[in-house]
Amino acid sequence: MNFGNKKIVVQVIIFVATFSVAFFVTKVVLGKMNSQNGELVETAEQLDKKCPLMIDSETRLDSVKSVDGNFNYFYTLVNVDKMDNMEDAKAFLTKNAQTNLDTASTMKIYRENNVNLGYFYKNRRGQKLFEFTIKPKK
Repeated sequence: MNFGNKKIVVQVIIFVATFSVAFFVTKVVLGKMNSQNGELVETAEQLDKKCPLMIDSETRLDSVKSVDGNFNYFYTLVNVDKMDNMEDAKAFLTKNAQTNLDTASTMKIYRENNVNLGYFYKNRRGQKLFEFTIKPKK
């Protein structure tokens, strides 16, 4: 992976960790709702209202959606047309997102409620780069 792609990957990883904290704080602020799906939908709607949101100089969060008990994040890598090592970047991001989901205290709510997290990335021209979904380990 070249240096430019590594920089983007590192910035996205930092965002994943930061965003999980933001999700937890938002959940606490909104309070608990009667159902898991209702809570996810409400949280996603609140976060989505803040979009688009620049996470760092390379990454923009475009929207957040909750569909059928899954929480989906849609990103644009604003300075990327095409990635030379897309599969490497995807594998790296998937591994780090999974580790974060499995170990971070702020992700406990996802683990306890068996929520899948979807990550969807596109380039600055709106073309799909890659996507992946992670699931809490049992």
